[in-house]
Amino acid sequence: MKTVLASIVPVVLAAGLAFGQAGSIGVFEDNTGADCSMEDRMAGLFVVHVVHVNTSGATASTFAAEDGPGFTGVWLSDTTPYPLVVGYSHGPMGLSQGYGACLTSPIHIASMNYFGYGTSAACSWIRVVPPAEAASGQIDVVDCNNSVVYATGGTLIVNPTDDCVCDVPADNLTWGAIKAMFHQ
Repeated sequence: MKTVLASIVPVVLAAGLAFGQAGSIGVFEDNTGADCSMEDRMAGLFVVHVVHVNTSGATASTFAAEDGPGFTGVWLSDTTPYPLVVGYSHGPMGLSQGYGACLTSPIHIASMNYFGYGTSAACSWIRVVPPAEAASGQIDVVDCNNSVVYATGGTLIVNPTDDCVCDVPADNLTWGAIKAMFHQ
């Protein structure tokens, strides 16, 4: 058992470090990346936030947003806290956002402004995806060493039920948590 654990742990740690470097860029109800679900029950304007989480440092990102089946809100515009921006979240080239410095998570990248009718289906969603015209086919992130790395995309669940729960990406596992996965 110890031999199996010793051979698996370096792989798990390497994967965790690679993930931790680029992190995840997702859509959240709040601008700190803590709440990945929202209710669309009445007509009106609402704002959701694109937040870069679980990164040890990044200077820029390129991503797009996609509205899922059953979501009836209408995207109106993006606002960003940084001046270095090209494109928009719902365009084929996505939104390219320079952060202006090497920042650690959570990084509030943009706010997406919608008009909601209050009629979105249960378990509908808004998510971050690679831009359709991205050369890499990925959600690109520039880390603090000016290397391009790839982030995962996160989903905001609209009108959640027990059948659909959102998953806020967790921080990297501790050594104790990794050992606990293999403890019998």
